[in-house]
Amino acid sequence: MLSLHHVAITVADLDAAIDWYTRVLGLRISRLEAETDVSDAAINLHGERVRLRGAELTVDGAGGPFVELHQFITPTGEGARRVCDTGISHFAFYTDDIHAEYDRLRELGVTFSTPPQYIADGGLAGDWWVYFTDPWGNQLQLVSQPATGRVG
Repeated sequence: MLSLHHVAITVADLDAAIDWYTRVLGLRISRLEAETDVSDAAINLHGERVRLRGAELTVDGAGGPFVELHQFITPTGEGARRVCDTGISHFAFYTDDIHAEYDRLRELGVTFSTPPQYIADGGLAGDWWVYFTDPWGNQLQLVSQPATGRVG
């Protein structure tokens, strides 16, 4: 049986990313990963010298799925990808009150693509969604599902 363990995000500045994800989103540091060499083959960067540092951040401190931030010392990245490019397009945080969380994040300078959107029809009817990006261009989402009682 599988369960979600973590989502990893590559960032250009680990210290700034830790600050943003903890201060703005309220995540908690559960582990700091010192700068270290990593097997090039293990992470599919064959022939590269791979050195990185990182951090693991939890949503609720309970040891469930976490967000892992990596800053590659070598090799360095090529910049942000577009949300429509093949691969992971976003990941979502659940909130019971999307409007309050939207207002709180806007006060902290987060820019959203739209105000929260209500889904009126189809299999997701009753849900609320809103998308935003972190300072490195990664698309994130807030989700609230008050009508269905679903969580997470």
